Amino acid sequence: MTGRRSLRRFLLPGMVAALLCYTASGCGDDPRPGADFIIVNLEAESTRLPVPGVKVLLMDASTNLPVAGPVVSDGAGRCLLETTEAGPLRLIVCGGALWAVHWQPDWYMPLRTNHGQSTGDLRGLTAPASIASTANLSTANMSTSNMSTSLAPAVENTVVLRLRGSPGGLPRFSGTVVDSETGLPLAQAFVSLSPWTTGYGGGAAVSDDVTGPDGAFAVHDIPVAMIGDTGVGFQVLPLIVSRAGYHTAHFVHTPPSGIDHPEVSGLIIELTPLGAADNGTLTGRILRAGVPVGGLVVGLGSVSSAAKGAVGIAGRAALTGADGRFDFSGLPAGAYVVHPGFLVGDGAWFGGGAPAVDLAPGGAGDAGDLVVLHEIAPVFGNPHDVAWADSIVTFRWTPVPGAARYGWFLDGELLAESAVETVTVNLSALAPGLHAWQASAVDAADLAVGVMQNDAWFRREVP
Repeated sequence: MTGRRSLRRFLLPGMVAALLCYTASGCGDDPRPGADFIIVNLEAESTRLPVPGVKVLLMDASTNLPVAGPVVSDGAGRCLLETTEAGPLRLIVCGGALWAVHWQPDWYMPLRTNHGQSTGDLRGLTAPASIASTANLSTANMSTSNMSTSLAPAVENTVVLRLRGSPGGLPRFSGTVVDSETGLPLAQAFVSLSPWTTGYGGGAAVSDDVTGPDGAFAVHDIPVAMIGDTGVGFQVLPLIVSRAGYHTAHFVHTPPSGIDHPEVSGLIIELTPLGAADNGTLTGRILRAGVPVGGLVVGLGSVSSAAKGAVGIAGRAALTGADGRFDFSGLPAGAYVVHPGFLVGDGAWFGGGAPAVDLAPGGAGDAGDLVVLHEIAPVFGNPHDVAWADSIVTFRWTPVPGAARYGWFLDGELLAESAVETVTVNLSALAPGLHAWQASAVDAADLAVGVMQNDAWFRREVP
């Protein structure tokens, strides 16, 4: 994940196409007349051109429930998502085999909503030729003669995507998620191999997807192996399939003997609705420096029988009270892991990993005391494109209570130490490509009190 960055818009042709999309089909589900909505603009990190064909889902982070979508971005790289008076809103962007999220605005700031403005208000808007690159429509230098009288300036949320360094490939699994009782397709079902897809407020991996109204999914790089020379294949990791109101499934496809399936299609994954007997409970407590942490969102994951990973369960999130305690209820039997501070920018970092808790039918479980550190956030204005050899670059981050000094790491190596929330370093040895920097904080006793989440920066060589 990356820190904040300055976002530039592409020029007039792309903007005009984007505005026209509001009157055309293919922009996704139009919000109801008069409803609040957000505009999501997807653009490529390297070219600033729009990125079509990418799924976007709006989540309520406090409940880990979908609010709207998924909607597929249109030819102008845009989609509209209706909002409600829900909790903190987060986007999940499924870039498929090609695209990964480089930056999205809800990591460190609220999403921007078009309050009280209907989508019809956008249809009288035309863009004059004088419009140059700008961060959003509300700051564009538009002549009022080119707007309808009822138009309030539209604001956008721009998500920056980059091409994956390793595009998703085979094996590729595709199919449909259905209700086991009715056989009907299920929308907003999450299919994943990677942990904590829902709720992280970030881009999905190539092995992650979320279903639309047709229940369809497609995931890449599914590990399938052959047993010696027997020709018997097996799926190494299960697909974890989660939807609110249903039992989480751990799906394993067994290929026919002697056949190595690079492309598996037509899979049917059935989810069983929760019932009255699914009434287990799980509790625990969150501490920071021995003090209870209140108001922190805690995610819940389902562990497969092989304990090979977990994914955040849709609709399963809890908020800690003043005593630091959280409570989950209405749980079916199974193995669970909790993850406090699982949202980017929520001020808490949890890196230790919680032990799995096994729940019997109707049972009660306790995850115990879980310790978090302060999450160090990058300050706006940090460099994201280091373009010169022997670059002297300054990085800044937010202060951490109780910190005596900070360490600054590049690709895991300590390069600088500082008593304040900034360092200036010479990156003469930095090779072209993607690099990660992190900051850690320790107190006077040399104990860790804060850490920065996985922020990454690019460096480009000048031709």
